[in-house]
Amino acid sequence: MTPLLLIVLCATVFSASYYNKDVFSPVRIYICTYSLLLAINFLNLSGLQTPWSVTTNLLFWGGSFFFIAGCCLMLLVNRVVNPDGAIDFSRIRGGIQADADVADWKWFCGVWLFCTMVFLVSYITSAVVSGGIPLFSPDGDKFRVKFFGATGPSNYGLFFGPLSLILVTELLFFGSFRGKRRIAILIAAVATLLLYVTILTRLDLFRFSLFAIILYHYGKKKLGTVQILGVFGFSILFFFAFFLIRVKYNSISMLLEMQKLRMHKDFIWCASIYAYVVNNFWNMDFAFRKFVDGTASVPLGWGFDLSRAFLGLAHVERALEESFRFDTIMNESVARVKGLNTIVYTWHFFKDFGAFGAYFLPLVFGMITTSFYVNSMNTPTLFRFSMWALIAPVIILSYSVPLWEFWFIYLNIVVMLIAHRRVKIAT
Repeated sequence: MTPLLLIVLCATVFSASYYNKDVFSPVRIYICTYSLLLAINFLNLSGLQTPWSVTTNLLFWGGSFFFIAGCCLMLLVNRVVNPDGAIDFSRIRGGIQADADVADWKWFCGVWLFCTMVFLVSYITSAVVSGGIPLFSPDGDKFRVKFFGATGPSNYGLFFGPLSLILVTELLFFGSFRGKRRIAILIAAVATLLLYVTILTRLDLFRFSLFAIILYHYGKKKLGTVQILGVFGFSILFFFAFFLIRVKYNSISMLLEMQKLRMHKDFIWCASIYAYVVNNFWNMDFAFRKFVDGTASVPLGWGFDLSRAFLGLAHVERALEESFRFDTIMNESVARVKGLNTIVYTWHFFKDFGAFGAYFLPLVFGMITTSFYVNSMNTPTLFRFSMWALIAPVIILSYSVPLWEFWFIYLNIVVMLIAHRRVKIAT
């Protein structure tokens, strides 16, 4: 399977480059992401990996088919409605720049400063209350949890750090500030980034990196195949470098033994990266074997997981979990190795609505994301492509983290809506 999946990956990327198609369309993002990760998974370097059950194959491949079908359906509709709608990156850049020219950048800068100050105050509060900073603590991974849980307000406020970075990226790419003001903004952005790095949280930094790459691709210069692969390669290495910082060497050795990885200890760093990718797939197969093919049962949530972000903000998430025996967001009932508790999105959809959800929800999400993408292509604005730069990572990270279940995604969307105010109506 691995050679075949790598062929699919290469064919998708290079055909997009050769025919001047967009590699960041929803269907290509999905195919590239899962072709690469499944190619790694099917190397079968861990003793915890077993051939997928029939149920796992039916649900995963079926869900993938329906997501791709939903994407292709909306692309077909767009082709019928707009037969001359070929991708023109120069027109897209022109539309984004025209929208940027009428943006209220003073207002936008004010929103960014507010997010930055909320993060800074929360960071200082957490550092004082917890008594340190994760990067400089003996056990960074455990201290990170203590740092975020220092106080309730600072826990929420720390998530304004990545939001500040996302906003300032847009401000630096398209904002009207020049000279000393621009330098001051850049210094503040670098300081925010360095502070957030010390918290040792990878997910939001990875999302921020993807946001910057995608927005630059559409708004500044179309990235070529080699450039995209190079940037993504660097981002992935940066993402996994945090693992080596957060976990002690002896913990890594123990993790290697628990994962039953058939690798020499000199390649521990590579083994850890491998496990962080494939655990999502072995957890998925384990979950379907345990709860569908086995004797255990899982109560259907009927939308609980889809609504988890809002239920958490309403402070009823924990009560519902305990009342109906739902898993927490940490997926403790399906984690085969402690600490490796992430799982492919198919399981999250299945937990809510059974097989129907595993098939129908990917179809709906494929249609919704592609409709938004197509509308953005047809009527390009800075706001639309900033939103797409937020949505695209949701697809990329769906193999591991269901971002739609986290409240900060909706915070990002709301703040984006607030920040994008125009001085006048674009003509």
